Amino acid sequence: MTNPDHVNEDRSTGARRVLFLHPSAEFRGADRTLLHLVAALDRTRWEPVVALPRRGPLIGELEALGAHVEVGNLGVVGHGFGGTRWLSLLARLPLCLFFVWRLVRRHRAPLVHTTSTAVLGGAFGARLFAPRHVWHVHRVLGRGFHARMLARTLRALAPQIVCSSAAARDALEAALPALGERCWLVRSAVDESRVAAPEGARRETRAKLGVEEGTTLVLVVGPMGGAGGHADVVDAVESLRYSQPDLRVVAVDDATDPSRAHGRAFDALVESRGLEGVVSRVPAARDLAALYAAADVVCVPRHDEDPFHAVALEAIGARRPIVSTLYPGADEYVRTGANGLLYEAGDVERLAWSLASLAGDPNRRAAMAAAAADLSATEFILARFRNEIDRVWSSTSGREFVLPKTRARVVHFVIGRANPDRQNGVNKVVHELASTQAELGMNVEVWGLAEDPDAPTPTRPYATRFFRRGRARFRLPEGLSEAISELDTTAVAHLHGAFLPELFTVGKRLHERGVPFAITPHGAYLPGALQVSRIQKAVWFRLFGRRHLARARAVQVFSGRELVAMERRCDVSKLRVVPNGQRALPFPAAPPPDAADATRPVFAYCGRLCAHTKGLDALLQGFARYVAARGSGTLWIVGDGRDRAALESLADDLGVTRRVRFFGALFGEERDARIAAADAFVHPSRHEGMPTAVLEAGSLRRPLLVTPGTNLDSDVRRALAGFVVPEPTAEAIARTLAEVEAEARRGTLAGFGQNAAWLVSSHFAWPRIAALVARDLYGIDDVEDPELAAPTDPAEPHEPRRRSA
Repeated sequence: MTNPDHVNEDRSTGARRVLFLHPSAEFRGADRTLLHLVAALDRTRWEPVVALPRRGPLIGELEALGAHVEVGNLGVVGHGFGGTRWLSLLARLPLCLFFVWRLVRRHRAPLVHTTSTAVLGGAFGARLFAPRHVWHVHRVLGRGFHARMLARTLRALAPQIVCSSAAARDALEAALPALGERCWLVRSAVDESRVAAPEGARRETRAKLGVEEGTTLVLVVGPMGGAGGHADVVDAVESLRYSQPDLRVVAVDDATDPSRAHGRAFDALVESRGLEGVVSRVPAARDLAALYAAADVVCVPRHDEDPFHAVALEAIGARRPIVSTLYPGADEYVRTGANGLLYEAGDVERLAWSLASLAGDPNRRAAMAAAAADLSATEFILARFRNEIDRVWSSTSGREFVLPKTRARVVHFVIGRANPDRQNGVNKVVHELASTQAELGMNVEVWGLAEDPDAPTPTRPYATRFFRRGRARFRLPEGLSEAISELDTTAVAHLHGAFLPELFTVGKRLHERGVPFAITPHGAYLPGALQVSRIQKAVWFRLFGRRHLARARAVQVFSGRELVAMERRCDVSKLRVVPNGQRALPFPAAPPPDAADATRPVFAYCGRLCAHTKGLDALLQGFARYVAARGSGTLWIVGDGRDRAALESLADDLGVTRRVRFFGALFGEERDARIAAADAFVHPSRHEGMPTAVLEAGSLRRPLLVTPGTNLDSDVRRALAGFVVPEPTAEAIARTLAEVEAEARRGTLAGFGQNAAWLVSSHFAWPRIAALVARDLYGIDDVEDPELAAPTDPAEPHEPRRRSA
């Protein structure tokens, strides 16, 4: 048996080997899932070795990704765990154990990742001979003796369990509650480059399949027979023969021997129904990307209880609508009405209706394709999948610093005094985050670098220390170096900001002391933000920024968009997607006295008056176009800043001075009353991290008008919490303002406001965000479940009347 403390690393890259035990060598869904995982690995940290039970097409695909492949006896028993399979396993177990022992010894792998519950013999060997073992569970355990046996086997052989869906995790905990402490929920993702076809592939593939343009092509991928559900598709198409004459179905089979027999039976069924020209079968294809490109709809008609199907995720990555059975966990991937439709297994009538509704509505298919793209870019990001798997492996192999909450000391570093009554959004965020962490029982401090450290400080729920910010930006202020030297390894630091010499030096000193720290750049690395002082930032990053990020324990990004922007600048294993938070604001008792004089609808903006970053020049120009098109609304601008005079002059030049009011900086109840008196809140940022003013307005039940630059566009769109301005241009803003006025006349704006309040209270509640920060950024293991920490609204989100395209 190998020494469990032994660690193997490639001396040139520092990468550790991870040994995968996989039950198949074909090109089915589970095999493609392994390919996506291997493709996602950070090769500077992990070097993949894959063990397969036989030779097959998967070997070439793995070797093309740079993985080393071994073939031998892995004791694969399937998922049924029947008596004969157990007897067969016992007969093969000695050879299986010898094979796994030899693999672990030869490759000196400190970690074994078993990819399926079917690899039972290999899991026995991993538990006996490998220093660390992680077992991946995709299927939902059923009920009865076999489910309990499998749960107990998992408990005995797997110190850590990865579940690809909440349904699989919940079933494990139901079968054996003790497994809940070992389960990690890591939803899979797809490497979009593997499902993205080159230009022209759609036309070429449809020509090969004999499918004309204007014909709706439904693609069915997966093994036939058994739980495949392909017969339901044939029945549904037969019922649509005359009502949908332009509907075609192509079923893609795999190359296994049992599937060939099922394929012949499928062909016979099609022939017996007289559907030879409507339904066809093509053999297994490595180039699934071309088939996804040719398809208009992807159908997943499975009858089993596997909550994860690679086809569904591949369809999301390929931007295709999905029609799928409602298997356990399907709603985690297929959002009904958004990116697809669900039906009960065996409900042929509902399946036929779903196919017909998409076949006859190309606009709806396009909307679902856009929703799939949004889902892929925000929830099923490959980098996030890689990060979460890396977090499991790092935690399992002792590579990550983890603290219990009772011992952790959290110190926030910020430029300023963390004063919430200022227009600086970073200081507001630090104050709210530190306050909430203190409420959760954490030992929290805020250390600020300020121009006047001795100024009076209001009472805070956390401890504060302020140091004078000097002119020598790379030199620590007096007393700060000594304060850092007093911190021990039970402390976790959190640095807020980027391109700041003071924070670079703080990070360097913390690194020398062995104190782990996290960084929140607050959107400073977004492409738009990098265009400001572009040359200086490029030089800074090359000289200092890259080292600063490399020293961090974790780096917080607010959205999937920011995560993608950071991939080239930072080790993606460090990136954690955690948004900003917001406290619930009480609705003001009375509006400002002058609110009744404004013509409606009233659009409000609140924040710093920084024209380029906030898009305020485009807002005024768009508002002028809206007024010229006979819009009747008023624009309120709350805030102050360096560009106020220029913006007031611009409003005068545009001839909208009488319809635009500048109120200057407002705070507290006065600010909230002004925002609440408006009909909608507009924030046309070109680039930001995540503006707190938008969340504050949502908490006050104002419909939200946001651009992608706020990094809140996907949330607003999904929750129907307002309107997304596609880009910060005068034309787009004018169109959206006119759309809001039309909704106001219909009396539907209140519904958007209700949804905005629900979105903020459920997804951006500070208790939930603080728990996510503590768990994902700091590695503190004794915090409340982030999902339980979020306050819930018993009411479902309100759905205003659908807007026309």
